[in-house]
Amino acid sequence: MYSATSSWRWGAWVSIVIAGISFILVLATYHPPTRSSVGEMTKKETALRIDFIGGVLSVSGTGVFLAGLQLAGYNLYIQLSLFPDV
Repeated sequence: MYSATSSWRWGAWVSIVIAGISFILVLATYHPPTRSSVGEMTKKETALRIDFIGGVLSVSGTGVFLAGLQLAGYNLYIQLSLFPDV
């Protein structure tokens, strides 16, 4: 068995080698198409094309989702009353 005869460091080195090979293959084979319209737009036009509402909704939704994962299984009681003993 591999894990019985070696330490965790070998797993890290194997991952580094695989990541390096993958990086070299991507550099050698990926050639994205050129975008000529980007150079013709001003910074204001480029900023107007950004979907800020979608970005805010995506970030806040991801935050709520991750908070739900973090708090799953805990019994948290939120006191909504100004007088908790009454």
